[in-house]
Amino acid sequence: MQKGFLTRSPFFIARSSASGDELASLAIVASKKRVGSAVARNRARRRIRAAANVAALPSGNHVVVAHATALEAPFQELVHQLQRLQSR
Repeated sequence: MQKGFLTRSPFFIARSSASGDELASLAIVASKKRVGSAVARNRARRRIRAAANVAALPSGNHVVVAHATALEAPFQELVHQLQRLQSR
């Protein structure tokens, strides 16, 4: 049985689970198939990482799979979508 939860957004899919640590760990996946070129993948990762820092993710393990729409999304909307992880 899987523990944790899945959050879908137009910009990414996030899977989160609790951990014993008080720190939040974040892994960002930006595949060539979903995002595109290496430049686009790196930009998507940087934008999501910056939004996660602003959103102050709750403690636990978080895996975010980026979509191409994350490249053009308003930054505040990325932050808002990541803050949805706190409400769970």
